[in-house]
Formats: sequence, C-alpha cells, structure tokens
Amino acid sequence: MSASLLLVLLLLLSLCDPVWSSGHNDNSNNSNNNIVVLTDHLALQVISPAIIRVFRCVHCSEKNISQALLQRSSLVVVSQQESIAETTFSVDKSENGNTQVTTGRLIVETVGAKGEQVLEFRDRPSNKVLVLEGRSLADTTDAGIFQVGQEWELATQEGEAIYGGGQFVNGELNYRSAPIQLKQFNTEAVVPFLLSSNHYGILWDQYGEGFLNAPQDTIALVHTNNTNTYTSSFVPPAQGDYWFSLSACPNKFGCPGAVSMQLNTTTTSSSTTSDYTWNCGYAIANMPNSIACRAKGLVQGQTYHVTVTTTGNTPPFLSYRNIATHNTLVIQTKASFVADYYFVGNTPPSSQDDDDDDTRTLDGVIANYRQLTGTAYLYDKWVYGFWQCKEHYHNQTELMAAATRFRNEHIPVDAFVQDWRYWGDLGWGPHWDHKIYPDPKGMIQQLHASNIHFMISDWSMFDPKTPEYKALHDAGAMLPDGSHFMDPWNPQTRDMFMEFADKAFFSIGADALWLDATEPEGSDQIGKQIHLGSGDEYANTYSLMVAKSIHDGLTASADNNNKRRVFSLTRSSFAGQQRYGATLWSGDTSGSWDSLRRQIAMSTNYQLSGIPYWSMDTGGFFRPPDQYTSLDYHHLLIRWFQFSVFTPIFRVHGSGTDTELWNFGATVQATIVDTAIRFRYRLLEYIYAGFHRVETEHYTMQRGLVLDFWQDSAVLDIPDQYMFGYSFLVAPIYSPDGSRTVYLPKLQEGGMWHCFFSGKQIAGGSTVPFTNMTMDHIPVFVRPSIVVLGPDGREHVNDHVGSDPFRLEVRVYGGANSKFVLFEDDGTSSDPNRPSTSVSFSWDESSSTLLVSDRTGTPFPGMPAKRSIDVVLVRPGIGIGIAPTSQPDASVVYDGSAIKVKLGTSATAE
Repeated sequence: MSASLLLVLLLLLSLCDPVWSSGHNDNSNNSNNNIVVLTDHLALQVISPAIIRVFRCVHCSEKNISQALLQRSSLVVVSQQESIAETTFSVDKSENGNTQVTTGRLIVETVGAKGEQVLEFRDRPSNKVLVLEGRSLADTTDAGIFQVGQEWELATQEGEAIYGGGQFVNGELNYRSAPIQLKQFNTEAVVPFLLSSNHYGILWDQYGEGFLNAPQDTIALVHTNNTNTYTSSFVPPAQGDYWFSLSACPNKFGCPGAVSMQLNTTTTSSSTTSDYTWNCGYAIANMPNSIACRAKGLVQGQTYHVTVTTTGNTPPFLSYRNIATHNTLVIQTKASFVADYYFVGNTPPSSQDDDDDDTRTLDGVIANYRQLTGTAYLYDKWVYGFWQCKEHYHNQTELMAAATRFRNEHIPVDAFVQDWRYWGDLGWGPHWDHKIYPDPKGMIQQLHASNIHFMISDWSMFDPKTPEYKALHDAGAMLPDGSHFMDPWNPQTRDMFMEFADKAFFSIGADALWLDATEPEGSDQIGKQIHLGSGDEYANTYSLMVAKSIHDGLTASADNNNKRRVFSLTRSSFAGQQRYGATLWSGDTSGSWDSLRRQIAMSTNYQLSGIPYWSMDTGGFFRPPDQYTSLDYHHLLIRWFQFSVFTPIFRVHGSGTDTELWNFGATVQATIVDTAIRFRYRLLEYIYAGFHRVETEHYTMQRGLVLDFWQDSAVLDIPDQYMFGYSFLVAPIYSPDGSRTVYLPKLQEGGMWHCFFSGKQIAGGSTVPFTNMTMDHIPVFVRPSIVVLGPDGREHVNDHVGSDPFRLEVRVYGGANSKFVLFEDDGTSSDPNRPSTSVSFSWDESSSTLLVSDRTGTPFPGMPAKRSIDVVLVRPGIGIGIAPTSQPDASVVYDGSAIKVKLGTSATAE
C-alpha cells in the first residue's frame, strides 16, 4: 500500500490568534446543509455545536466538493439532518484570507497560506487549542478502481492519553504511540473511534485495513542455528518508554502457538551487575499478525540484548517506537476515495454551561459519537442474566439434560446456547439434522417453560452442498473466487441471510443469534470485488453488515412489532454496530492467567471506543487438558467468573469442554455460584437501570477509570481496574497467588471509598496492596453512592422467590450526597413508548436522610403495587458482602408514594 493522503493533526499548548477583520460574518440559516467550502479540496460540515465533519477530496474542486460530500454514503454515520437543521454557526474571514467557523462549543479556523491551509480546533469558550490539522494529497490504485490511501497524524500533549480504536490483545489501555494493526481478526476488533483524555474524539469514517502508529525504526534480528530463537542488541536513542511491534508471522492471517520476547541489559559501570529483564510473552491462541509490547524506563545509551522466540517457521520482524520522541498518533488506512472524519467534542450536561472543567466529560464525547453512529439499546432483561454455553452440545438430549440439572441444582441461568454442528451430516449451514435434534421447536418450548432462553450459532459461511449456498451462489451473493462466505454488502444477500435464519431459528422460537466468524475468518474480501466495489475499501465492515441483516430483518418483521428487542453476539465489530443490537465477544481466547489479564484491558478499551456492550468466553475458549482436575485452573476459572460478573454480558464458554460447573467438582461449583452468579443476580436492578441509561443518556456501564476520574492523572494508564456503573470500582484478580495492588482514585465529590466486603473506608488517592486473597471475592470498592440490590436466591431474572419476591435492599455508602434512579419495565417490549416506571433514591449527607420519590411513569404488566425496602447505612461489618443484611437500619413498605427515611441512632420513616 502506498500511504498517499497525509493528514497531520498537531495538539498545541499555545498558538497566537490571527487578527480578524470585520470582513464576513454569516449567521447560518442552515442552507447548503451547513457546509463551509474552504478550498478546492477541503470543506467542513457543521453537524452540531460539538461535532464538525472534515472532508478532503483530492480530485474535487470548489464547485463540486459540496456535492461530493453530500453524495458520499456512510456505512457508519446515521442521518444527521435534524441536528444540522437545528445548529447555527458563524463564518468569519481574516484579512489574510483565513476562515473561522464558530459554534456554541467549538472554534475551527484555517491557518497558513492559501493552498497550504490547515485546520485548528479550539474549545469554546475556554479558547484552548485542541488540534491543528495539515495535509498533502496523492493517488494510488486498488482493485482496478481509483482510490486514495491515507495517513493521519495527531501529536499528543504531555500527559494526554488516547483510548479506543477497538479491542486488541496487547493488554494495555493508553494507546498513545502504540503500534496496532487495524485489521479484523479473531480476538481483535477494529472500531475507528479514538477518545482523548483531553475531552475530544475522532471518528475516522474509513473502512479499509490500516495501522495505528506503524513503527518506522527496525531492529535486525539474527537467527540462532537450529532453534526458533532470534537475537539482537538495542541501544535506546533517548530515555523513556518504548513500544515494540513484533510481527511473528509476517504476511500470514494470524500466528499459531506462543511467541515470547525478552529485553535484557547488563550494566558494568559499578562493581555490581544489574539486569533489566522485560518479558513480552504472548502465549495465547489466535495471536494477531502484529503484537505490541511496552517497555518502561529504558536508559539512553544502554545496550539491551533482545531475544525473540517463536514457534512459527517464518522469521519474525521487530520494530520499535520511542514514546518520548514520537509523541504522535498516526493512522494509516488502505483504500479510500476521500478523507472523511468527524471531530467530536464534548457536550456538557444541560444544567452546566460555563467554562468550569467540571462541565467537560468524556461521557459527553461518547454521547456525541453515538449521536453520529446510532443509539445502543436496552436489551431484554434476561440478556443480563447468566448464559450457559460450550463448544458444543452434541444433541437435543444432552442439552436438555444440562438445562434440567441447572434447575434441579438451583444454579441461576437465563440462557442456553447451541454452538455449531447442529447441522450434523447436512453440511455447514442454518439447518437442523433431525437425527440428533429430532424436535428443535419442542426443545425450545421446553426451555422457555423453564424460563430459559435460547441462542444458536449462525454462520455467514456455507457448505457448497447446502441449498442455502446454492441459492446465494445462483443470486451472485457470495464473495468471489469460490469463497464459502456470503457478500453482506449486497442488500439481496442480507435479505436471504435473514430469510434462512427466520426459517431455521426464529420461526421455531429462538431468542437470539450468535453470529460467528464475522471478520470474516480468512479475509476472503481482501483484493476482491464485492457488491459495493473494492473489497479492500470496505474490508473492516463485514461484521457491521452481517449484524445489519439480522437487525433490519427482525425490526421489519410484521409479527415483531412491540415484541422483540434485537440481540446478537458477534466475533467482530465496527463503528455503529451498537445500533444493530450486536454485542462483540472477544473471540477464541486462551484459558490462562495471562489471557485473563488481557481481557480486562480489552473489555475496557473496547467500550471506550464508544460501544457499551461486550462479552467473553469466561474460563477461556482453549483450556488445558487437565481442566477438570487442575487446582490452578479451578482457581483461574473462579477468578474469571468473579471478573465476568462486572461485564455487560455474563457468559461461560469453552472449546471441546463440558463447561457445566458440576464437571469441576462440588467445591468449585459452590464457590462460583456463591461468589459470582449469585452476586450477578443480586445486582440485576442496578445493572438494568444502568443499561437503561445507556439507551436514554448514551451512558457506558463498564467504564475505564478516565471516564469518572480524568482529573486524577494517576488513572490514565491503569489497564486492570474499571468502574461498573457509577458506584463500583472493580479490580479483578489475575494471578495464581491472589495478589495485586489497587489504586483508589481521588474523589471530587468528597467522602471515602468503601470496601464492599468489609465496609472499611479508605481515602481516595490511596494504593492498596492485596496479598493471598481468599477465593471468596475479589477487590470491589464503592464510592459514596446508593446501591439497590434485588432479592437473593433468584434463579432467573423473572424469578419471584420467597414470600416477599420484590423486596429491595438499599445500601447507602455515605460521605457525600448521592442519587440512584431505579428503572423498571416488563423486560421485553421493544416499543419505544413502552410502559415503564422510575423511582429515585436520594441521600442527603448532612441530615442522614434517604428520600424515596413518588413512582413516576406508566404501570406495566407485572409491576409490584407494593414492595418492602430495607435501608442500610454501610459501615464496617454492616451492610457488607453479597448476602442480604440481616438487621437493616430501617425497613419500609413502598406503595408508590414518597417516603423519607432518616438514619442514625434511631432510624425513622415518614
């Protein structure tokens, strides 16, 4: 690929403002779709006060660039006509010919001489310079169609962190200067939205493969004879941290086996010898073509002995990038007609409109990203329960026996999943082999009768002997050159795929689809012609189109109105996929401690990419052969479950394994049920209300610490902790000895952190060490807030247990005023105007009073007219752990009318 369109974005600490004449001021009446033409090749479109589209077209002219901008059809961005019509802005000209566009949130102006102009973005009203953009243009060709390749550079400020871009296995969170291949791959998913800790984002509306921060400096490796070891020496040209990029299998689609890399140095300047050992070990399955590792604190002038060991047969390729001297973020994208991206600023809460730093939130940036690319919806309530999955159930009898045992042993579960090979001898495709599944419709009905929902694996690839393949092939709906994958960019293909799924699955009661291998596996679109043109140009959007097929088919179905909220699971992702009800799972991972560690950063960074749903194979897909007897693996499995509780979708899976808990022994089963699954079901009210905020406020539930604590610079590089909703700080255990440290961020609202399992209070800004933690819990802390817990003992989300099935426990973590809004509906209706209710719980710290508001909204089927509420002011030993508090501070009966509960030496309610 020739990198041929250069966009340079430089973040500046200061820049002198030009002198503006009174020349031109245009209070836009929104004519011409808010397009401002700046040069022959550059135009802006004002989408909203905080969103500016930048459009560069190498072969456009001033006369036709507006038309080219409007005619470019985006696969990612939804219609913005309403926002455009509502947005006003001004356009001013300086005496030297530069242009300034001013909105309610941003100032954008051209800088430089005509013909060489670049763009500067400033925050308004603070006037802080955010971005300075430059460019140069050139041509390249791809697949016989004229196209433009792109390279775009962003120089980061000191202390700035960059997040997003998708899900990657490197185990890091801050991608400032990180070298990452932007290619869909099993375990890696590309989402071209980048989020800055300085409160802006960039949505790169391009679809080809590319590279983030491709290293330019290489290290020559020398092969050691008759081994898989390669060595070299490295002398850092400057002090500081370095990123290393290791291509262990160049020109291949992924790497088999394990690859490890070590850096060692020996200093002899004193009488003692000191070794610096840095291990970048990737002993994981489905390793991407290029892996990134970060070495910290390398010394200028030292000699570092580099060793690369690989199980592959291809000589590896090693390169590096110095973070200090390459203080930039560069994106290279293959194959595009134009440069088209969106500068996404922050929209503060409507109640805050001044220049205080507190009005700047990264949630506001993500909300604007979702304005551009579509809303992430609230799923059916059962989706937030526990999912039982394995590779694979072999027949109907086996699956039903497992479901029956779950209920008999009182293990909470809401969904069972059928992985592949249900087609038996009929060939790969969406059809049942009735020799092994004699009555799939009856099976699903039995599951539903037990309050268990059903998902099934549905692939967009087909065996040539199947009728589905023949129908697609005859319609010209397959990828070319004998590929077994369909062409989802073709609307007819998408319609046919949905028809197949409806006939085989939805018509007999299946609740959701598991859309596997949507990279697609093997990259059959690369270098080929697809329905839209060049497969290279649209290479990363296969999953987006497959998800669109199912979403559009279900929402267009006449019998689906007001009945189904679309949910699919996919093995790949792209910007905008959230609007299709599709959740990424992290792919076919390894069942190892190192893999568990990586999942934490993968999940958090993916959701910082703007998409708030994510899942994984709890326990790892590829598991050790002694998994049923290995104490080490049993500990790993327990820890993995304890982490998975605090992720959007809670699901177990594994290859060639019986993942049902009883296979690991009674002790493991009891520990996982008591410390993980039971915990998840107590949190359902908290979780469901949080994901309602996702739908209505563009909120994010699994939250990188930067979203809440961006003012605390210590959180910017922490990859192994996160917030779950507003209240919970989660720090999973990912080492066999149960040890780790936890950083508790500084609390702007005041108060202290509360240990969930002890009630002990610890000040923000503290680092807390944990050693040899017992298997009954992981570090979980709660900030000053209100947490609503549901009834204990539920075995599915709609379970009504005991004589008081709607009883709630309200735990108040004091130290500051706080509020929680409980949202409830029937859990299934997809009508946007569906009946629902809300109840606010507000804590006043100064008076130690909890106010439970009047119930608002519209009654829904199953709504409890009355319910008991236990109120607890959390303190050491009181209101702690998963079990209900045996002696709450107050208990009240709530009938929908406001109640005030005063806590203290003698609790009262009125």
